[in-house]
Amino acid sequence: MLIVNKLDLEAENAKRIDENYSGAVSGIYKVSAKTGEGIDELFSAFTGKLIVFAGQSAVGKTSILNRVSGENRQVGELSRKTERGKQTTTVSEIIEKNGVEIMDTPGFSAIDISLGEDELPHSYPEFLPYLGECRFSDCRHTNEPDCAIKNAVSGGKINKERYTRYTEIYKELKNGKKR
Repeated sequence: MLIVNKLDLEAENAKRIDENYSGAVSGIYKVSAKTGEGIDELFSAFTGKLIVFAGQSAVGKTSILNRVSGENRQVGELSRKTERGKQTTTVSEIIEKNGVEIMDTPGFSAIDISLGEDELPHSYPEFLPYLGECRFSDCRHTNEPDCAIKNAVSGGKINKERYTRYTEIYKELKNGKKR
């Protein structure tokens, strides 16, 4: 699932994320750790599960955890220079509250994933129903005619921005660049 925090500051960005990723994840939860908006719905989705918060540094993972759990874990002040949060969490820890287990993790700036160009289409869940439906069995879903993925994009069934990022990543992988 995808959690979009800071809804109180970036409602338009949250809407764009929803449009881009709704076909790629099992649920998108838009919340504001600051105001509490969306937190009850998010907590309901967590019931009976072990949840791991993973994401970039300073996006508010610990602040969301504090709202959901009623805890008061340390969060960083805003940077005066960038006016953004600073990483505070340094170790992973599981918090249990009302039948929900949540693991808070330190943030990251990037993830290095080894992925081959042949594997890339399988990492896009919204592509899966169309794989194997193209005219050519070795279709890369970039420039080939009668591509089921490209047709799904044209038909509005796959988000165009996500597809554009797919083609960019594909080119990087094909040229041997790590992402």
